[in-house]
Amino acid sequence: KGLSPKQQQEWIAKQAEPLPEGAQKQVTGSINLQKAVDDYRKVLANFSTMDFFNPNKRLEMNNAYRDMQLQAKEAFNLGVLNGKDLEVLESIVKNPTDFSSLLNTRKALDAQAVSLRNRMAGTIESAYQSHGKNVPANLLANTKRITNEPVEQKQPEQAQSMSFSSPADAEAAAKAGKIKIGDRIVVNGVAGTWR
Repeated sequence: KGLSPKQQQEWIAKQAEPLPEGAQKQVTGSINLQKAVDDYRKVLANFSTMDFFNPNKRLEMNNAYRDMQLQAKEAFNLGVLNGKDLEVLESIVKNPTDFSSLLNTRKALDAQAVSLRNRMAGTIESAYQSHGKNVPANLLANTKRITNEPVEQKQPEQAQSMSFSSPADAEAAAKAGKIKIGDRIVVNGVAGTWR
């Protein structure tokens, strides 16, 4: 059995009501964090092990990471980012410009970001469902879960990259004339450009 005409009108009227302020703030924070995660993933997709030692590339990566942290602070309604709150955020997604992150693959760092983005999709759904509402059509894309598929990378069309097991091997190949500045290379599974 369906709803009576009066029940249908009440349901439609309830759907049109805005979310309470706290829930709306939660939705807005989640959407802003998703955008910051998307921006972070785009920068991360082009951040190689070799870029780790390039101050300009590190700064660009760090800026994207810090923006994501600030948006997470707002989404999780945290206070000043220090102490335990900062540790929790840094455990959710590691900072790719921190030396300890050299032990992680770009795919692993990206997977952390994807997990955070998907958590926000669930937060948006929950905010509406807990108030007996459907997610509005204009926000449905924000509730879709994404996978850890690579973000589009800007790669010049060139011959196949040479692979090396360490930066020292790449350095030796450069000294031997096997690679030159601007050549695409892969070092320990991470793609980059020789500089």
